[in-house]
Amino acid sequence: MKPLFLKGPSPFAKALVFALFSIFLIIADYRLGWFSSLRSSFAGVITPIYWVVDAPSQLAGWLDETFQSRRDLLSENSALRTESIALRAMSQRLAVLEAENAQLRELLNSSAQVKGKLQVAELISISPDPDYHTVIINRGENDGVFKGQPVLDAKGLMGQVVEVQSQFSRVILISDASH
Repeated sequence: MKPLFLKGPSPFAKALVFALFSIFLIIADYRLGWFSSLRSSFAGVITPIYWVVDAPSQLAGWLDETFQSRRDLLSENSALRTESIALRAMSQRLAVLEAENAQLRELLNSSAQVKGKLQVAELISISPDPDYHTVIINRGENDGVFKGQPVLDAKGLMGQVVEVQSQFSRVILISDASH
């Protein structure tokens, strides 16, 4: 009777033979260049496979660059908005300073036209009552202000002092109906 399974070389022996044969072919190709023409002909066939295998990596790199660029643009956009707001605020302050400067120049010019002693005063408050046009200034009896004294602004006569305290005075404007 014939045995059902034939005994041959062991799997370890087969693996050893194939490993030695592979090492021999690698050394032969490296030293003697036996398979260089075969390798170059296979390269044309294998190149599309390389492209397909590399496509996910290329796509991931492109997506990363695209989203990184978008993040950079959003960050830069936010910084530019902040800078724009700061510049607008500076521009508004500059406009206020320019207007104040123009008023001061007008006051300087008007003071040159008036003969005698002048005092510069600031408005402390304005009467909220629309029927009475009065203002409070920061000069009073201690500064030499007296009742009935005329009050000037850059455009000329503004009003007259009607009440004098030690540190401030109340001025009635010429636009008041009772003046």
